[in-house]
Amino acid sequence: MRKTLIALTALLASSTAFADTLIYNVNGIQVGVDGKLQRFGGLVIDNQGKVEQLIQRTEELTRPIEREVDGGGRTLLPGLIDAHGHVVESPGGSVGLGLLAMQLDIVGTASLAELQSKLKAHAEANPGTAWIVGRGWNQELWPTNGFPTAADLDSVVADRPVWLVRVDGHAAVGNSMALKAAGITSQTTVPEGGKIEKDASGNPTGLFIDNAITLVADKIPKPTSEILDRALMAAQQQLLSFGITTTSDMGTSVSTWETYRRAGEGGGYGLGSPPMPTTSRQCAHWCRTGQRNGCTAIGCGWAGSRSMLTGHWGRAARVSNNPTPTSRIHVDCSSSAMTSYR
Repeated sequence: MRKTLIALTALLASSTAFADTLIYNVNGIQVGVDGKLQRFGGLVIDNQGKVEQLIQRTEELTRPIEREVDGGGRTLLPGLIDAHGHVVESPGGSVGLGLLAMQLDIVGTASLAELQSKLKAHAEANPGTAWIVGRGWNQELWPTNGFPTAADLDSVVADRPVWLVRVDGHAAVGNSMALKAAGITSQTTVPEGGKIEKDASGNPTGLFIDNAITLVADKIPKPTSEILDRALMAAQQQLLSFGITTTSDMGTSVSTWETYRRAGEGGGYGLGSPPMPTTSRQCAHWCRTGQRNGCTAIGCGWAGSRSMLTGHWGRAARVSNNPTPTSRIHVDCSSSAMTSYR
């Protein structure tokens, strides 16, 4: 029987309250402080959420336990850390993991009809969505190999804009409402490096290539605070399901930082995601707001994957020993630290 990989912190991170817990009957693996591989059959977690004891058999326990979890012989690892991610949104306003999880997923659709079916189901399940945005279609997988058109989308959703990006990001198709919202006509100027597909009469078919994509994409409304909050929870659920319990959020926007802040103050956030600002404006916002809540996490300036690989977090950040799910990285807002990372 295939054994499932489970991450210890993913099991507990979504809860802010702990009880003395025994996880037993596992194939436990970790790297010890001496750098050597350690194996264990169970572990005890105290009421502060810290691993108190590793055991081979339950007979080794020396005190009563409030809660027991049978691991069913599965493999148990410490939570995984992703050194570079975009949890909610990406720099420049692009979608990150959370917003992408809320979009229409049309990866692998085998025909235009299947795309239309998924679009219809998504529209019915999300009646209040102003724009329907999705990604992943690939006409090369379809029997006809033909590109989708605005008319194809209009036949399914005609009451609001629809914008669907190709799997490689180099093409996108919109319905008539999307083209109207963006002011696209037969006379629209096409940016260099882009193309608007047109029919025999010279009218846009709804398909945009490369640099022309922004003509419509830039008109999509920015996500509201409520949508960003839902996106963060969607990203958390997805990451924890894979055993990823911490990810450094690179190029964190002010709106994403405020999303973290709301989640930290609300107590429903259990993922470790140190935001990493990349502009002086972002750093200034961090320094005004970063110390006032339980979800602070900042390193002002460039950091990215290199800092995680080399351990170079610089003078602008230090990690506390707070063991709770909303562990903090505090900000040094001194002029020397800010200057170093501008």
